[in-house]
Amino acid sequence: MTSILVSLVWGVLGRADEGVPDMVNKACAMARREGFAQPGNIIVIAAGMPFGTAGITNLMHIAQA
Repeated sequence: MTSILVSLVWGVLGRADEGVPDMVNKACAMARREGFAQPGNIIVIAAGMPFGTAGITNLMHIAQA
């Protein structure tokens, strides 16, 4: 449900992953693929830990796309 709701905001894509390194790699690849970022751009990833728990956003990660 959260993935559907956040998709209404431009540039926000929701998904569930297995762990932080996996999530960061997939988010960077998705940002490049969808045209939100070019290689080398800085992106901000917001997530909730533990993954799959509704209503929690307690992680912000800065990454290079």
